[in-house]
Amino acid sequence: MSFNRENVTWQSEDGTWSIGFWEVLWTGEDPEWDVEYGSRFGWASTGHPTAEAARDAWTGANPGGGGVTPFCEAFAEECRRYDALAAELKAAGGHGRRGVW
Repeated sequence: MSFNRENVTWQSEDGTWSIGFWEVLWTGEDPEWDVEYGSRFGWASTGHPTAEAARDAWTGANPGGGGVTPFCEAFAEECRRYDALAAELKAAGGHGRRGVW
């Protein structure tokens, strides 16, 4: 079963991989498609050895894909921003797994 949810898998500067799902803001009655996405993570899992392991940490419905961002010069700031969003979720007592939690 799939249930569309926007997410990103990224690599941190230390070489580990993480996954984050954007917070969901409901706009109508259909819980899959009547949504908008916020600027924070609603769920994250960090500290995995591979991108595949990070994606496997999600045990919900198939989210229908997501972006993958490796840590490199071109994406360093983006990856650091994702790390900060995951840390913010942790500090707020949000959902997550692995290293940060």
